[in-house]
Amino acid sequence: GDAGAEAGGKLVSAEDRAAGRVGKDTYLAYIQAGGGASFALAVCGLSALCQAARVGADVWLAVWAEGVDSNTVASEKLSSIDLTPAAYVGVYALLMALVIPLNIGRTFGFVWGTVRSSRNLHNSMFACVAEGPMRFFEENPLGRILNRFANDLDSIDTLLPWSALAAFQIAFTAFGAVFACVYALPPIALVLPPLFILFRKIQRLYLATSREVKRI
Repeated sequence: GDAGAEAGGKLVSAEDRAAGRVGKDTYLAYIQAGGGASFALAVCGLSALCQAARVGADVWLAVWAEGVDSNTVASEKLSSIDLTPAAYVGVYALLMALVIPLNIGRTFGFVWGTVRSSRNLHNSMFACVAEGPMRFFEENPLGRILNRFANDLDSIDTLLPWSALAAFQIAFTAFGAVFACVYALPPIALVLPPLFILFRKIQRLYLATSREVKRI
């Protein structure tokens, strides 16, 4: 049979459905609409600095605790520096003070970028529909077009930004936690590669199922 079906004198084409992994072109288009690669790198840099300040504060607490114990090797090293309790408190307060503006800047930049991306994608989509030939409206029912502007753009406006921000924060928190664990207990680095491979396989299985269910 033909790819389309005659309905009321109009040739309605079958609706396409993507299959497989989301292509990198999709991610690049979303990033480009939100400000480009330079803006995305700037947000990633703020996130890395914010997480580094958090991890640095935790590490400094460990150094402080070791410095109090006179039986540790760290205490012998720190005794030559002659750090006072006020110095410990000052460094810790400085690190925590850096976390606040970096966290605010990262969140503001991420939200601003996602809002800009959503607006640009909507405007581009509207322009394509408004300038489309009559054959496009013959082949695509009005309900299908409205669904793209309502359901799909609603996901871009509401679900995608918060899900991406949560994934972004969790990723940097996980890297920071791994660094802190390796710093405190270096042998734990031996079990990280097998765990990474295991989690990666679980992630692929979940994403494949979740992605196809979402596309139905």
